[in-house]
Amino acid sequence: MPKKNEYTISLKQDGPAAKETSRSIEEQINAFLESGGQIDQIPSGVSGQISLGEKARLAREEQEKKQQMKVVEEEAAKAKEPEKK
Repeated sequence: MPKKNEYTISLKQDGPAAKETSRSIEEQINAFLESGGQIDQIPSGVSGQISLGEKARLAREEQEKKQQMKVVEEEAAKAKEPEKK
């Protein structure tokens, strides 16, 4: 039996074989579909990332909503204050 070189590094990773992993994924997909889940197909070239312009627009909308809520809260607080004579 040849002696193993103590300086040799094994690049082989221990883990499930590709077929086992594929079977596991297929089982998970089937369980998901049987539980009422749905898989949507996304067209090629479509990204899930939001563009910088879209991020800026969403941030502006969020800021406007916060400002509107602040105005509504201030008006509600004023309406609850007793009138001063």
